[in-house]
Amino acid sequence: MITQHQFNIIKYLVFISVIILGLWLINLNFPINGQRHINLNFFQDQPMVSKLGPGDRLKQKDDLALIIDHPVYFDLRVLPWFNQARMTLIYQSNGRLLDGMGYQTGLGFSFSVIKPISVKEIDQDFSEALFIFDLNKVFTLRNVTRFLIASQIESKNIENELIIKSLKINLLR
Repeated sequence: MITQHQFNIIKYLVFISVIILGLWLINLNFPINGQRHINLNFFQDQPMVSKLGPGDRLKQKDDLALIIDHPVYFDLRVLPWFNQARMTLIYQSNGRLLDGMGYQTGLGFSFSVIKPISVKEIDQDFSEALFIFDLNKVFTLRNVTRFLIASQIESKNIENELIIKSLKINLLR
């Protein structure tokens, strides 16, 4: 039999657990530091970002995405209080050059492609490109915005691949 004192302790523990869970959920949607970090999983949908597509323009090799045709895209679910997206793309040109990244500007296939703000070599094979998007200017339908990775053939190389190592998305308020 549970005594009144034990019942009150259990009641307080449940109450505190609910408050902690609520604060954790609020922090997921309204981050205290004003930022939300997302690492794109190229071949699997995530809660805030879709996988790269369409599938016939990509190949998978280990943890790398090999872009073999232009363009490839992903959808990003952005809550309205985020104003800026900083995207860092780590890539290697293997017969296919990075043209830039773009965002949807209207219904249908209407995109604006921008060049990276900066590109730096991070080792002898891979480069890091930084893109900054003003989320107040992109077309959004039900909090979803489509972004694309634009590339072009560098040479008539047999492989013609743009190798993507990672895409990190940092949403800011």
